[in-house]
Amino acid sequence: MDKKFGLHLSLVIGVLAFFVIAVTYKLGFATQNIVTIWPSAAVTYWAVRRYGKWALLPIVIAENLHAYLFISILPLAYLVPVTNALAAYLGVLVERRLNSQNTPFSFLPHILALVFGGFLTLAISGAILGGSIMAYVYQIEDWPELIWLWILSDYTGLIMLAPLLIVFEKPNKRITPKEIVLQILPTLTAIMIIWLMGTTHLLADHGYYIVGLILTPLVLFLAFKQQTHYLSINYTLICTGALLAVLSSIDGDLTANLWLSNQHYITQVILIGYLVHAVNLQRMQLLKSLRKERDLLENRVNLRTEQLAEEVAANKRIAEEMERLATIDSLTETLNRRAFQQQLDSELNKAQRALHPLCLAMMDIDHFKQVNDRYGHAAGDLVLISVCRAIRQQIRADIDVLGRLGGEEFALLMPATRIEDAQICLERCRNTIAALEIPYSYKNEQVNIRITCSFGLACQSSVTSSRDQLLIEADDALYQAKQTGRNKIVTGPV
Repeated sequence: MDKKFGLHLSLVIGVLAFFVIAVTYKLGFATQNIVTIWPSAAVTYWAVRRYGKWALLPIVIAENLHAYLFISILPLAYLVPVTNALAAYLGVLVERRLNSQNTPFSFLPHILALVFGGFLTLAISGAILGGSIMAYVYQIEDWPELIWLWILSDYTGLIMLAPLLIVFEKPNKRITPKEIVLQILPTLTAIMIIWLMGTTHLLADHGYYIVGLILTPLVLFLAFKQQTHYLSINYTLICTGALLAVLSSIDGDLTANLWLSNQHYITQVILIGYLVHAVNLQRMQLLKSLRKERDLLENRVNLRTEQLAEEVAANKRIAEEMERLATIDSLTETLNRRAFQQQLDSELNKAQRALHPLCLAMMDIDHFKQVNDRYGHAAGDLVLISVCRAIRQQIRADIDVLGRLGGEEFALLMPATRIEDAQICLERCRNTIAALEIPYSYKNEQVNIRITCSFGLACQSSVTSSRDQLLIEADDALYQAKQTGRNKIVTGPV
């Protein structure tokens, strides 16, 4: 039960029920002797579903009050509104048992719980309880027909009005009077056509199947195209308008077979429309979920792709750094012996194919051992770094290759270089190194270390020259330079 339910709300529900009953009789859906459509069942079901069992009392009072004022019935028949209320309560319990969520039109199982669980339970239980009382009070022999008509009248009333009341429990701000008019125009047009056909006796002359030909496509079209709020308005108008049109064409005879068959057919069409609408909503929900899952999957794939790209880039940088560290002498940042020999092989092959000159110089720091012995290995490291820095200043950065072969021995590869140009380059290197004054703090005293270098130069002499031959020729020339005074350049055989 809604906590806000009180006297004011009881009065509103009672007035609503009384009004719906009065309109039902005014429209001709019910008379003193027969009721073929009972929209009050929809009000009762909605009120119990919305506000709980306490909403039953004002409805029972409203139905009995209307019966007392306008219908002549026997005293025992005043129990029928009580049975109707109990049937509505039982129907709501069955629906809640089948569907605990308050979303009766979103999914097919939910709408089935409403129309076949709640509505049908109300119609059947109300017919059995109320029909039994009426059959007993008025001594009706054909009670099975009474119960069947009772079920049909309650179910038609439920299908006609209950969905509209249930849907509009939750207001939709996007729904405006102007939009409602636009949305119901096709329905009003169809009802107007049926009315005109009824008043001009076209239905009577050509058959009432025309009503189905007009309504069935319209109901299915609306089921696929409209929101639930607009759909419930249209279906209520279709059900009410079409049944009134049929009723007027048969002069209000509620016992006519044409009336009962059309009532049965229109109720079925509206019921099918709600089922189709629920299936369509469920389909759209599934498509939305699939699109959401697809977008989520795409985002995950993109994120993982970016992560993998970053990992690949990081691994590439690590590999490049490891490769660099594997080929670079960590102290002087020149090529190590293995990397230098690989570079020498590559450049030698290029020179032999293109018949370009290539020169190789071996160099050694003079009396380097004395530096280590006198000042220590830290001073020796500083000398090695200073020598390499001086040589780099005199060679071509992107062409010539400097490598450390071991200790204080270095090699300089000069591709596409004539021997005369190589001698000039080495002379610049020798002079630059000889002019170095390498500052070093030794035993709290600042000293300037001076060193010289000896060079041995070899040049590719023929296409058959090999790496080992060049290295031997350059090393022999270096040996001669060391033996003949150091701090000089000796060129091997050309």
